[in-house]
Amino acid sequence: MHFNFKLIHLKNFYLNCILLISIVIQISCSPEEKLPENKAPGVFQIDDIQFDGLDVFIDWSDSTDPDEDIVYYSLYLNDIKTYEGEISESTLRVEYNKLYICKLIATDRNGGVQETTFNFNSPNSKILFYQTGNHIIHAYDLIENKKLWEAEGGLLSSFCIVDDKIYTGSDKIQGLDLLTGESKWTSMSLNYYDRYRDIIADQKFIYAFTIDDDLYCIDVLTGDKVWWRSFIDYEGPMGIDESKVYIANRNNYDLFAIDKETGESLWTYESFDRPYSYEIESNPLIVDDVLYVCDNYYYLKAFDKHTGSLKWQIRLDTSIYASPTTYNDRIIVATNQSIYCINKRGIIEWSKQVPSGYNFQTSPIVDGDKIFTPLTGNGSGKFNCLDARSGNQIWSFACGQNPSSPVVFEDQVFFGDWDNKMYSLNTITGTVNFELNTESYVSGSATVVEGLGGKIYYPSVSALKN
Repeated sequence: MHFNFKLIHLKNFYLNCILLISIVIQISCSPEEKLPENKAPGVFQIDDIQFDGLDVFIDWSDSTDPDEDIVYYSLYLNDIKTYEGEISESTLRVEYNKLYICKLIATDRNGGVQETTFNFNSPNSKILFYQTGNHIIHAYDLIENKKLWEAEGGLLSSFCIVDDKIYTGSDKIQGLDLLTGESKWTSMSLNYYDRYRDIIADQKFIYAFTIDDDLYCIDVLTGDKVWWRSFIDYEGPMGIDESKVYIANRNNYDLFAIDKETGESLWTYESFDRPYSYEIESNPLIVDDVLYVCDNYYYLKAFDKHTGSLKWQIRLDTSIYASPTTYNDRIIVATNQSIYCINKRGIIEWSKQVPSGYNFQTSPIVDGDKIFTPLTGNGSGKFNCLDARSGNQIWSFACGQNPSSPVVFEDQVFFGDWDNKMYSLNTITGTVNFELNTESYVSGSATVVEGLGGKIYYPSVSALKN
């Protein structure tokens, strides 16, 4: 038998080709093998938020990637990217008095994402405001211990702070931003030649006395004049409560109570036995339903603030130029030569004379059981701390010739002086926290504001401007 080997080889070749093609077709038609699925970075959380002034340190736990990829972080504050990197912490600079809405995103190299959100409030600003004799208002940051800004103030008056604005000015009254000193509000022009000797305000109206003895009421929202009226020989500062403006005068009547919204007189009081030189030069003090007024004829007088009727009066040793204040249910009054603690019936509980060679020209302030008293001397001054329960001295600090009325904030007492300095003393020990050198003498009283007008610390406990 003869075999055709060529035919056999050809047949085997075709069979092998068919087998190979079928294998290729089978492989090509089989399901594609999937790559391993990328897994998102693991869950993480915010561990700590700490502040150092306006620097905020944010720390978070590491996000572990299941695929062992490197994780990158992106931090957004109020939709602004502030950090990007591999490290799970960041130190950023923020602004005062703000709510920050935050988002932190963890991402791996293959697009896996894990996200967390959180919020924080930045620190409330704590600003010391004071005016110097060259008519400049200064704003000093008590948190970061640095000057924030300075701006031109009024020629005769100091300033008044309500909510988030500081009101000052001459021709027009300006409302300056507390944080920047920029003008955010301007009143109508009252009179080009007018200068203000007194400005006081609430949330609705600004009351401004000119050197021509005209009192203007200005709408806070529009800056327009609401009403005005003229007084003859206006002398004393103003006081306000929820419905009235209280004004001291030297001609005809001693006191006026005026409706805040209309300017109409509600009551007047006249002292018939006063001398021609009679003056009321200090702020009135309002406590509950009683209006306390001091004069240079030695009297402390208590009035019913609703009717103007005199409840009682007491004659002290010398003229009174300082504004009264309160300690518990008592009135603290500093005459030219003494300081008194008087109860609400007009009875003296204790009194202390000032050291020889010194007198009271500016107002004391009470904080807790302490009275802080600025004393003016001939060439030198003193700043004393007294026990409010007895009048006994706790400590004394030697300063320039004429210290201003103080203000107390967070265990510090602040006051300016004619030695071109602003002082901060420890309220417990009387030691110096810091001294600020000023371009001119410090005129008037300082004010401390926490936040955007949330808490305003004035020298007077009734929040009337000294």
